[in-house]
Amino acid sequence: MKTTFFSMVMNNFQYLVDEYSFAVIKTENSEHNPEIEGRIEFETTTTFVTVSSEQWAVGAAVGRVKDDKYRFFLNPATIHEYIILTESDKKLVCSLDAKDNSNSVIEDINSQLADYSRWLHQYAEPFLRGDFSQWLELYEYKVIRSRAAHIRSGKEEFVRTIGQNKDERISIFQSSLDYLEKLREEYGKK
Repeated sequence: MKTTFFSMVMNNFQYLVDEYSFAVIKTENSEHNPEIEGRIEFETTTTFVTVSSEQWAVGAAVGRVKDDKYRFFLNPATIHEYIILTESDKKLVCSLDAKDNSNSVIEDINSQLADYSRWLHQYAEPFLRGDFSQWLELYEYKVIRSRAAHIRSGKEEFVRTIGQNKDERISIFQSSLDYLEKLREEYGKK
């Protein structure tokens, strides 16, 4: 039997269906490289998991069905990092100080899928079961960490807006910051 991206995903993520009652709601196969590229969406009433591969890069994401799945999600690497890092390590990676700035194709894709699958299964079980009680805390970590890395790299955080006031500047993280505010209200953490 010929190996396809779909078969590799199902080999690594079948536990979503078997253990957490996810359904495969959408599959997209690449016309150019069906062996290593595609997109598969799993979903329950509360949780989505998307696994994709394009141009030899694998991705996996977990999130809440009620949110925009193209903007508000966590990947297994972020969840894994958050769970295993000590509080002092988290402070370091979230630091805004620049001095704290800290490296066969089918086998590579399959290896990445196996890592994401293992991390999702091991560290994201509450989300897979529909328990998003830690969603705010983890998503906040993702935003703070991304913002800190961006600032440490010397890149500009604020950009000009398009519209009436050409002097107005907003954070490139504004959408995520707004989402965090919405989550804080939802979780009563305002």
